Amino acid sequence: MRRIIPILILMLVISLWPGKAHANYYWNMFMGQNSYKSGNYGKAEESFAKALKDRPDDPAALYNMGSTYIKMDKLKEAAAALNKAVEVGNKNIQAKSEYNLGDISFQNKKLDESLKHYINAVDLAPDDVDAKYNIQVVQELLKKEKQKQQQQKQQQKQQQKQKQQQNKEKNKEEKKKEEQQNQKQKEQQQKEKQQQKQNQQQPKEQKEKMSKEDAMRLLRYYEQKERQEKANRRVRVQMPSRTEEDW
Repeated sequence: MRRIIPILILMLVISLWPGKAHANYYWNMFMGQNSYKSGNYGKAEESFAKALKDRPDDPAALYNMGSTYIKMDKLKEAAAALNKAVEVGNKNIQAKSEYNLGDISFQNKKLDESLKHYINAVDLAPDDVDAKYNIQVVQELLKKEKQKQQQQKQQQKQQQKQKQQQNKEKNKEEKKKEEQQNQKQKEQQQKEKQQQKQNQQQPKEQKEKMSKEDAMRLLRYYEQKERQEKANRRVRVQMPSRTEEDW
């Protein structure tokens, strides 16, 4: 991150500057710079805020405030101040603001955005060695990130292919099991049908068998009856006739 812009204004110049607002602005910028250098970022924020109260669109105050916010890890507020400094500042402040915006995007892991800001910084300040170095670093990181994404994509594609193959084999196995189950059910149905047929035939056979037995019994009955009748007839023939008694 680039340092805040120094304001080398002596107290004598401040005191001689016409207008109280102008004097307060330079005083607050001076105090904010000293607080920033000493690491008292809370105090620096107060001083730069007072300076911006006098000059809301002052690019130097906006840049210094943005740089202070970065030190305080208030990246959202820092980006807002620095973006405004880019809009209203001169070429030098714009370049420094773009550089710090690149740092903020880098910390937020927004590499594409970070690269854009560093390139803008170099366009505004072609001799900025640090910005050029950061461009190379970010480009290398983006290259590695792209390679990693391609590897992950390839792995996902391979995993998807394996999953499809597994699903295909699973479906094939399930189909085989289903066919076996259907065959088993079919055999069971045939067996039950055959058993049912046998059960239906058995009473008929038994009925036919009983009918034959009844017929034999009936035949024996008539034969016995006929023999009895013949025997009775022979008895009647052999009996002597009754004689007349002597009255």
